[in-house]
Amino acid sequence: MVYGVAVSKELAFEQAFQKARLLELKQFHSFYTDKNYLSDYYEEDYEEVYAKYEQVNKFFNQRFPEVIMYRFSFFTQEHIYIIGQSNPGDWVGLYLKSEFVYNP
Repeated sequence: MVYGVAVSKELAFEQAFQKARLLELKQFHSFYTDKNYLSDYYEEDYEEVYAKYEQVNKFFNQRFPEVIMYRFSFFTQEHIYIIGQSNPGDWVGLYLKSEFVYNP
């Protein structure tokens, strides 16, 4: 059993999820900084795939002063939200969902 204590209900849930290792919060910098990593999964066209990831990286890093990654990880699923604030109150993001047989 885990719990969180904070000034708001949202922050208390955030703390509890982090303590239970269901939530990971980090500053987002980029996808796949190592081009060779992609070559293991994409044989011939990994340069093209890498270029697409680089476009996304540039977009987030040039448009937003701070980009945060929220990663919710469960036994068979992972949900990732990459969020940047464009104007006060306006948030822009990317949502990724993965399913696994087992996620250590």
